[in-house]
Formats: sequence, C-alpha cells, structure tokens
Amino acid sequence: MELKEEQLYKTAYSLSLFTIFYNLVEGVVSMLLGYADETLTLFGFGVDSFIEVMSGIGIAVMIMRIRQNPKSSKSGFILSDANCTKVCVYMSVVLLVSSLIYQFTGFIYADVIGAAGLIYFSVAEGKEAFDKAKGKECSCDHCETKK
Repeated sequence: MELKEEQLYKTAYSLSLFTIFYNLVEGVVSMLLGYADETLTLFGFGVDSFIEVMSGIGIAVMIMRIRQNPKSSKSGFILSDANCTKVCVYMSVVLLVSSLIYQFTGFIYADVIGAAGLIYFSVAEGKEAFDKAKGKECSCDHCETKK
C-alpha cells in the first residue's frame, strides 16, 4: 500500500474514532440537559448522537477491513457516511439556533420549531437511506452522490 494511501486511511480511522467519542459525550450531555430542562429538541438531538456512534463504529470497522484487503474498494460507504455527517451538522445548527432563540427571547415555541427542523432532516436522511437500499438514486437535494 502506498504511503499516501496509508496516511489517508489513518486519517479516516482517526476521524471515525473522534466521531464515536464526541457523539458519546454529546449524546449523554444532550439527553441529560434536555431531560432536565424539558426540551424535546435537545433530548432528541442526544438520541440522534447515538445513531452517529453506531455509524462511526461501522466506518471504523470498514476502514480496518479495507486496510487489510486494499483491493476491495468500499469508499462509497465512507462517502455516504460523510454526507450523513453533513446533515448532522445541519441538525446541530438548527438545535443551536432554536436554543439561542429561546435563551435570548423566551419564545416558548422555539423548542417546537427546533424539533420540527430535526424531524425534517431526519425524515429526509431516512428517505434517502431507504431509497439507496432499494437501489434507487439519491432522492434528496443535499446529496452529492447523484448520478
């Protein structure tokens, strides 16, 4: 295996480990604070973090397998996970904005609006996953892997 390729695998593996540990902490903290403050958005975001943990574990295992057998190229899955992570960043922004609106204005429906934003991104990501599982092309606007 080439030195540059090996470095890319090390970087990808390190990022997958970072994703796992960061999302574990984020999930526990978000769920505890969401429960304590009775904010559905924050609690739901914490639950979503554990989905990211499972995804990170899957990517870490996949990277180890590819490194052991470099002829089996499965980078498409890694790219799909990167797109999923991008959606999670969008979800983080929705959570942050709705939390800031509530914090600074006291607008009680900010939590509901934030939860609706999380639902929107969750449904869009879920629909894309089901479409890909059925062998269809990506059906969402944010997907960069359309053909």
